[in-house]
Amino acid sequence: MELGHQEHLAVEFFNSLTIAYQNKTFKGKLLNTFLKFKKFK
Repeated sequence: MELGHQEHLAVEFFNSLTIAYQNKTFKGKLLNTFLKFKKFK
């Protein structure tokens, strides 16, 4: 039972890390697109 609870916490922690990483890369992609657009203008 205790192991299951620890696994659940680990999954929650991993999910929050994944979301934070995706948000960071999404902002990076937006920035890259913006810079490319400025370069082409």
